[in-house]
Amino acid sequence: IYSIRCYNSYYNNEYLETTIDVPQYTYVAISFNCRGEDDGDGYFYIDGSQYLNWGFDSYGSSWYSYQNTSYYTSSNSQITLQWQYSTESYGHGYLDNIQVTW
Repeated sequence: IYSIRCYNSYYNNEYLETTIDVPQYTYVAISFNCRGEDDGDGYFYIDGSQYLNWGFDSYGSSWYSYQNTSYYTSSNSQITLQWQYSTESYGHGYLDNIQVTW
């Protein structure tokens, strides 16, 4: 995925989700750029557990940040990555430059 923007709606949740193959017993590095416009909150999950909060209420302004985390795959040969944006009052979020390396 190169870049994506979620729809700006009133108090809705927008999702981007993918499942990828990974080597077992390895640390996986995950990074991305993100931006929010107006209102809303962003969250990032790995296999259903929240790892990052990439936003906050910022009505009338915008924020931009770089986020990164690592994840130990253990015996898993696949992991599911999910980005969520809660639009609140017509906010919308952007994701760019998503990278997964090991």
